[in-house]
Amino acid sequence: MSETCRSEIRHHFEVIQQWQYTGNVNPLLLTENAFRNGKRSGITSVQSYVTWAQIEPRQGRRDFSAYDELVGHLQHHNLKWVPFLILGPNYATPDWFQKSDHSLHAICLEHRKKSKIQSIWNPHLPRYVDHFLRTFANHYSDHDIFESIALGISGNWGEALYPATGGFRGGFHTHPGWWCGDERALLHFREHVAQKNGSITTLNKRWGTNFKDFSAISFPEFGRSLKKDGFDMLRNRIPGALKPVLSRIRGHWEKIRVPRISSRSHTLQKMNQRMSQHDLQYRIDFTAWYQNAMTRWAQYWVERARYHFANTALYLVTGGNGRPMLGADFASQTKMAKKYNAGIRITNQNDSYRQSFIFTRLVSAACRNYGTYFTTEESGVNRPHGVTMRIFDAATSGASGAYFKSIIGNDSGPCGGPHPSVGEPGRGAKNLSENLRYISPAHPIVDVAVLFPNTTIAIMPSVLNSLYQRGGRFRALADFDLVDENMIGDNLLQNYRFLALLEGGWIGARTTRKILDWITGGGILITGSHLSLKSIENRTDDWTALLSLKGIYKRVGQGYSVCFSRDTTPYLRKVSGAVYNRDREYPWQGIPSIPDFLQGQYVTRFTGRLMSYDPKKCRIQIHEIKDDNDLSAHQ
Repeated sequence: MSETCRSEIRHHFEVIQQWQYTGNVNPLLLTENAFRNGKRSGITSVQSYVTWAQIEPRQGRRDFSAYDELVGHLQHHNLKWVPFLILGPNYATPDWFQKSDHSLHAICLEHRKKSKIQSIWNPHLPRYVDHFLRTFANHYSDHDIFESIALGISGNWGEALYPATGGFRGGFHTHPGWWCGDERALLHFREHVAQKNGSITTLNKRWGTNFKDFSAISFPEFGRSLKKDGFDMLRNRIPGALKPVLSRIRGHWEKIRVPRISSRSHTLQKMNQRMSQHDLQYRIDFTAWYQNAMTRWAQYWVERARYHFANTALYLVTGGNGRPMLGADFASQTKMAKKYNAGIRITNQNDSYRQSFIFTRLVSAACRNYGTYFTTEESGVNRPHGVTMRIFDAATSGASGAYFKSIIGNDSGPCGGPHPSVGEPGRGAKNLSENLRYISPAHPIVDVAVLFPNTTIAIMPSVLNSLYQRGGRFRALADFDLVDENMIGDNLLQNYRFLALLEGGWIGARTTRKILDWITGGGILITGSHLSLKSIENRTDDWTALLSLKGIYKRVGQGYSVCFSRDTTPYLRKVSGAVYNRDREYPWQGIPSIPDFLQGQYVTRFTGRLMSYDPKKCRIQIHEIKDDNDLSAHQ
C-alpha cells in the first residue's frame, strides 16, 4: 500500500500513562518526583477516569475537586491530560440516576436478567450524555490542558461494547452474550426491519418466517443459555470477599486470551446443512442490526463530543476481539469516527506481538485506509518487554499514540498487575524511553490483505479463533493488513496487490462482486482448495469458474487467482511464496522478500528502510535499504 494512504491528522506521538482511576488521585502522584519521572520516561500526558457519577454525585450538584488539583499540577509541569469520559457502566453512572425512572438497564437474551449497565436503547440517555459532555467542557474550556479526550460510551469498562466480563464492583449480572432483552431494543429491531423490508411479506420471504405483522417479530434463537465455565464454578466456591478479584481476573483473561481452535464439530458444511439459507439470513440481519446499533450509539457520542470539543483530538474507546455479540464492528466504527475528525483507541493488546498484532490489525488497517488516527492500549499490564514490543507495533502500524498502565507506578485500580511503587518508574520506563526514537510519521508499506469475512463470523463466530491463530502465524512470514467486507465494499481493496484467504465460508454478494472487479483490474487472489468461499445468496458460478484447479494459477482480466490444493507444503508457506515470488514461479512481480539474516524476526517495510523486531531479544532495529541487495543494519 502506498505511503500516501495515511491519516490526515498526524501530530506528535502520544504516550499516555494511567494516573487516576475512580476517586481522588493518589497524593504521591501529585509530587514533583512523580511528574519528573513521567517526563523523563517519555510520557506526554496522563489519563484520568472522569465519570458522571464523580462530577455530579447529586442531581444538579457539580463537583470537579477530584480532577482540579491534578490539572493544576499538569499545567505547572507542562504535561497534558487525557480525560476518559465515561457514562453507561455501573460505576460511572450516579446512583440517583440509576434509581430514577430514566434508568434502563441492559437485559440479556440468555437469562432475561438485568445488568447494572445502561441499555444503549435507553431513550432518556442521549440527553444525559450531552449534559455530561457539556458540563465537563464548560468547566475546562479555558485550561488548554487536553492532549486528547477518550470516550467511554458503554460496557463494563467504558468501551464501545455490550456488557461482557469483568466489572469494578457490585457483583451484578454480566457475561458475553446478546444484551438486547429490554423492550426498547426489541422495538428498535422491529422498526429497523420494517424500514429495511417495507412489507411483512417481503420479510417473511427473506427469513422463511410467518410473522403476521412487524409487531410480532422476535429475535432469532441462539440456543440455550450460556454454559458455565471454570470461572463460574470457581465463583460458587470462593469466599464473597474474593469474588470481585475473580471477576477482574476473568475480565482480563477474556480480553487477552487466544481461544483454542475448537474441534469444529459444526463445520461450515454442517452448519450449512443444519441451517437453511433463510435461517442464515435471519441471523446475519440480526447481527448486523446489533452491531450497527452500537455504532449508531457511538456516533451520537462522537458527534456531541466534537460539538463540545471542536479542536481536540477525540478517541472512541473500543475493544474485544471482534466477536459479533460484543458489538464492536471495528471498520464501521472507524469509518464513522473519520466523519467527525475523530480516532479510535483499541484496547486489546498484551505482551505477545503475534497476538497484539492480529487483535488490532483490522483497526489499524481501517484507520490508515479511511484516513484517521488511532492509539493502542494494553488490556492488562505490560511487562517490560511488552513495552518494547508495543513501540514496534505502534511504529509499524501507523499508530498516533500508546496508552500504558505501569510506566510510572500508580494505584493499581481494577487492573492489578505488577505495578512499581506509586510515583516511581517501572522497569518498562527504560524500554519506553530508549525505543521512542523508532516512532516516525512514516507509514508502513503493506501490499498484502487478508480477508476478515464478516458474514462467516456472524454465522459461525468460532471461525474468528481460527482466523486469528492462522493470521498470527502468517505474520511471521509476511506483513499484512486485515481487510473486512465493509472496507472491500468501499473499494479499499484497491490499495493492495494481494488478497489472501486464511479462513473460508460465506461472504456477501457485494463483496463477491468487488473482489472479482479487483482481480480483473490487476489484483491477485490467493486461496486454497480446502477453503470454501461462496456468496450467502448462493451465487457461486463466478467463484466456481474463478477457483478452477486447472493449474495453480489462472489469469482473470489483468489479475490472477491462485488456488492451492492440499499437499505436504503448509498452506501459509505457499501463500508467502506466492507473495514474494522469489523463484519467479508466477507471472507477477513479487514484493521485496525478507533478507535471510532477518529470518525469525518480524519485519515491516518503509520507504528506504526496514524495521524489525526480534521477539527473543526484545530488540527493535532499523535497516537502511540502499538497493535490493545492499542492506546495512543500524540498531
